[in-house]
Amino acid sequence: RGTRGGPTRRRVATFGPAAAGGGPNSPVAGEGGGGRARRRYEHVGRLHDAGVTLLLGSDAGTSIGHGEPALEAAEMAKAMPAADVVAGATWRARRFLGASVLEEGDPADVVVLAADPREDIGALRAPVAVLLGGTSYS
Repeated sequence: RGTRGGPTRRRVATFGPAAAGGGPNSPVAGEGGGGRARRRYEHVGRLHDAGVTLLLGSDAGTSIGHGEPALEAAEMAKAMPAADVVAGATWRARRFLGASVLEEGDPADVVVLAADPREDIGALRAPVAVLLGGTSYS
């Protein structure tokens, strides 16, 4: 109970060329050879189903560049509902960090999307506008 995690799925998705031909323990090995990448998605699904709070984030350092959390969200959504991925990137993350969940009248930065990412996780990749510190960026 109270367990939280931030599984970095994007790293697994980028193993491809580097791991090709790596034998039965390769992250991209096929079904007959271990299929570590596939199993890692299954593990995330099991963690989610067991009630572990999964947050969007990474400890992969600089190998995940600016703007790539949307790609990480898409990878996580392969293993769990998109609505839970969005929650793990927003209010659940705030709560984990000890910040209050936004209340009416609180100052806030805003990302405007063309679609609801809980229904279409890909919407995170193309913000329509960003309001940061009262300045609009589009």
